Amino acid sequence: MRLVSAGRTSRDVADVGEDSDVKIRARIEMVLAVLAAVVGIVTAVYPTWFEALFEVSPDKGSGAFEWALAITLIATSLVLAFLARRDFRRVVGYQPVDDRNRT
Repeated sequence: MRLVSAGRTSRDVADVGEDSDVKIRARIEMVLAVLAAVVGIVTAVYPTWFEALFEVSPDKGSGAFEWALAITLIATSLVLAFLARRDFRRVVGYQPVDDRNRT
């Protein structure tokens, strides 16, 4: 399956204002995805940063909180990246085309 640019219709985007709103939302989602990924990776590599910064140990030093935080942040970054991709595609107007049905 490959992607091609489809023609824009009034059904795709109601007006230019909605189009720019989707662009802004996609950019915000991408920035948040990158931030969540960076903090998640930092937490996985240097798990004691949270305890050092806030001077608390919510898991009494077992490391369970840090791993849960890292996994949650990385999962959040994946979801946000997917949402940003979906919104960017909506703005550009890509539609999948099945190459098997081409003559």
